[in-house]
Amino acid sequence: KQLAPKIEDLRKKFKKEFDLRNALKIARIKEEVEKGNLDLKALILNGLRVDYDEIKKIEELEKYERILDKYKSQSLKLLNWGEFFEIKSAIRYSAINVKDDINFWIKIIRDFLTHVEDIKLKNNIFYELMYALFKTNQTWKEDEITLIEYLKSMESELNLEVLKQSSILFNLFFGEFQRERVNSSINTIFELRDLLLNNLNKSILNSKTDMRKANLEFSVFLIQSSFSPEEYKLILDEDDKGYILWIKRFFVGLDRLIDIIENVQYFDFSEFYNTFIGIAERVEVIKDHPNYDEILSKVASLKNKYEGNNSTVVDLMKRGIELYENKKYLQAIRQFQVVKNKSFNPDKLYTCLYSVYYIGECYNKLGLFYAAKYYFMVVFNLANEMDVEYNVKQLTYSCGMDRIVMAAYNLKNVLEGLYYTSISLI
Repeated sequence: KQLAPKIEDLRKKFKKEFDLRNALKIARIKEEVEKGNLDLKALILNGLRVDYDEIKKIEELEKYERILDKYKSQSLKLLNWGEFFEIKSAIRYSAINVKDDINFWIKIIRDFLTHVEDIKLKNNIFYELMYALFKTNQTWKEDEITLIEYLKSMESELNLEVLKQSSILFNLFFGEFQRERVNSSINTIFELRDLLLNNLNKSILNSKTDMRKANLEFSVFLIQSSFSPEEYKLILDEDDKGYILWIKRFFVGLDRLIDIIENVQYFDFSEFYNTFIGIAERVEVIKDHPNYDEILSKVASLKNKYEGNNSTVVDLMKRGIELYENKKYLQAIRQFQVVKNKSFNPDKLYTCLYSVYYIGECYNKLGLFYAAKYYFMVVFNLANEMDVEYNVKQLTYSCGMDRIVMAAYNLKNVLEGLYYTSISLI
């Protein structure tokens, strides 16, 4: 009853379906795109529900194919930043979506590297080459000497973008070393690590703006997310203390970075968020740290605050389900409560209802049947009250009724259980 006014307001404000990926509508959009009539305002006014993600995919593919045709027909003629940005967008698209083309782009970019003289442009091109090799799991051995020279050249580098790229490449290089896919020694790895950190710390001291300092600190964090010499030696000796020291240092560095970046005018919070998520996915032990969920929520909030969206909800929900499946029910409840609060809006309605459902499941697993029944009834009634235009009627039964019946029987309320069983059969 308390939610009813809010639901009614939302219904009036957002009269639309939520399942936008309708095949016929997507076909219509594609048809309009092919005709060159992609006027979104006109499409919307004509009643066509537009799937913006689908349009973005179409536009990205068209852009890629246009660039591919250009370089296949005339090869590389100009050596400038305009050509570089075209090749960069194409090679990144190809590395993820069209891997059969990647060797063509690697040949183009190697040709670019051979002839270009501008050092800054050369550094950017080299980064894209190594990115393409890494994304397609190709060996770095052919370019290893060039990579070492590139990293050594960072000793006096000042450009923020190049410094960040060198930090990323160093971490990837260290990873290739640990997988025995390069010929360099561990001494070379740690010499490069010290060189990069020394230059970054010197640059931080000489920085005049908080924005520059914050971005340099992010590069420091990237490099320090790799093992230190002391940690690596302990790990080689099969001493778990090495991992313990690394985890402790990682979270100290993370807390410090968050304190710095949350007060700056500009920072790429999306990149920071994706980096944190990516490291946690690769190093599972990070998720076992007692502060992980609190920091995840804080990093997600920073990203949402500056970008004004709820794109992090999916990852928060994924984390909640992971905790649930690992039987960490109290942690999972806290996580799903965060998801519920963040996703109570029309665009995230499915996620909101499922988060409430999972809270009930957690209480059910803990044997707290009254609490479980409460949440199951909330999600059942909330789904049932939603206007049919929200397209969530299926949640009425998939997220509630059978669970209410089960909770009633667990509470020895046989008559109530029979009542809800009869409703479920209607």
